[in-house]
Amino acid sequence: MSQKLTEKQRRFAEHYAASANGAGSARAAGYRGSDNTLAQVARENLTKPQVAALIESLRPKTPGVLDIEERQRILSDIANGLIDEETHDPLVTRMKAIDLLNKMQGVYVQKVEHSGPGGNPIEVAAEQAAGVRALLANEEARDKLIGALETLSAGAGSGTA
Repeated sequence: MSQKLTEKQRRFAEHYAASANGAGSARAAGYRGSDNTLAQVARENLTKPQVAALIESLRPKTPGVLDIEERQRILSDIANGLIDEETHDPLVTRMKAIDLLNKMQGVYVQKVEHSGPGGNPIEVAAEQAAGVRALLANEEARDKLIGALETLSAGAGSGTA
């Protein structure tokens, strides 16, 4: 039942083991598409047992350095009250462990607001907005613009392998 990895999957695993960057690893392995598409490819690859096993085997093991699963296990034990630090308040220690676990697992959403001078909305020149609206209204022009942006996006990623 075990399947051989494709060349792209093997390259993805090698890049991912070194960087832990899914979309970047997919791009470096030769997959094409937008950042969202590459992120989806990465998620799919990471669910495949053969790819995951290769990534794990390629990750360097440094004595005394905990990998992410070990850190999560220890923090989970602290959060569950299984490890009690006598020098610290147990409730505060548990809350800090839960907070760290939430951060590690991406539970918190970081919001970034962009604004103009004085906190006011960013103003776009009326003629620029009208030009963009006109381009997007023309289906052929819109498709060309999207194709050009995807080509630029793919080309920008190829130089960072």
